[in-house]
Amino acid sequence: MSVAAAQQVDTALTVRGITKSFGGNHVLRGVDMSVAPGSLHFLIGPNGAGKTTLFNVISGFIPADDGEVSLFGRDVTGDHARTIARQGLARTFQNLQLFDSLTVAENVLMALHADMKVGLLRSMSGLFVDREENLEYAKAFEWLDRFGLAKYAASMPADLAYGDRRLVEIIRAFATQPKVVLLDEPAAGLGVSARANLFSVLKDLRAENMTVVLIEHDMKFGMALADEVTVLDIGARIAHGSPAAVQQDDAVISAYLGKRATNDD
Repeated sequence: MSVAAAQQVDTALTVRGITKSFGGNHVLRGVDMSVAPGSLHFLIGPNGAGKTTLFNVISGFIPADDGEVSLFGRDVTGDHARTIARQGLARTFQNLQLFDSLTVAENVLMALHADMKVGLLRSMSGLFVDREENLEYAKAFEWLDRFGLAKYAASMPADLAYGDRRLVEIIRAFATQPKVVLLDEPAAGLGVSARANLFSVLKDLRAENMTVVLIEHDMKFGMALADEVTVLDIGARIAHGSPAAVQQDDAVISAYLGKRATNDD
């Protein structure tokens, strides 16, 4: 399905009745979530609410005990992570997932060629001989430039500050041109400038009809970007709606915000 065709579907991502337990610990309890195409959906909740576990289920890294996941109307429940990725879903992780032996640009190129092995990439020396004329490198460079990291294209990830390495991982997710991106705490560890740049890029991508689901502890950051918000608490959905409505929801205030939100928050 093309991105244009995908955007005609009413729901980009649908989660129905997802349940997940580890031993006797019920981490997800019948969670429902519906994400509209071209929207930024903010997933919030206290530590231990089950947010990252839900991302892991959606992206195929762990199986649900019960429930269904669909991506633009296609049932992907129980599919392997790679299969789901090929259907147009990308994600980031709280822990960095970079290739330390490759340059920053090569890391992005690896995302453009998800099935390519590191050794094969290294063996394709011609790919990097005339970089200005290489279309794939140009795409990678464009994404790096968009996030303000083009100057680090030839650097190794270990030479970058932690916040910049996190941005490289985010770039890798978007460079695959996915239909849906799951971002797990993307602003964590970013400095003021990098955080502002990330905010600007996410705002632009939302305007370009990219579908994003965001986990982020910075409430101001997420609420300012979000079209809709889903709130989890102890593995169950307790609220869903617009940022304004959710911030005034008594259950959310009690479970997560801790106080009634105001316009000055």
